[in-house]
Amino acid sequence: MKKLIFLLSIVIVSSCGLFNKLAAPKHNVNALSFAQSAYTQDSTLYASFKVSGTDLSYDHAADIYDVIENLIQQKISLDSTRKYNTQILSIDHTWLNQLESARADHQRDGNISVNHINVNGALLNQIGNIAVRTETTYK
Repeated sequence: MKKLIFLLSIVIVSSCGLFNKLAAPKHNVNALSFAQSAYTQDSTLYASFKVSGTDLSYDHAADIYDVIENLIQQKISLDSTRKYNTQILSIDHTWLNQLESARADHQRDGNISVNHINVNGALLNQIGNIAVRTETTYK
């Protein structure tokens, strides 16, 4: 009887959400740092495009795109080793894909357009914000 109660207790605990939450990893300080840095960089880049007199050429921004892409790639590499990483990796890859798309738009146009500043900047800002908030509360 004690054995049956013990086995039932294990099944109940392991099937409830609390067990999964306790078994999941806490947020990673390095992944959070990569997310915050990339978010700050892309927010600053697109905010700077709105300042009068700013160089809007792709050549001026190419190095910054490289820095942001590198930070997100490092985060993806780190996140791929985490337990239960499907959702966080989905956010990372969405962010990287949008950054590459924004970069391609900018490179193709030479000088970034107001439409691309508004649309790509807002989307990158939103994804970066989600990545940072998710990383902060990751459990």
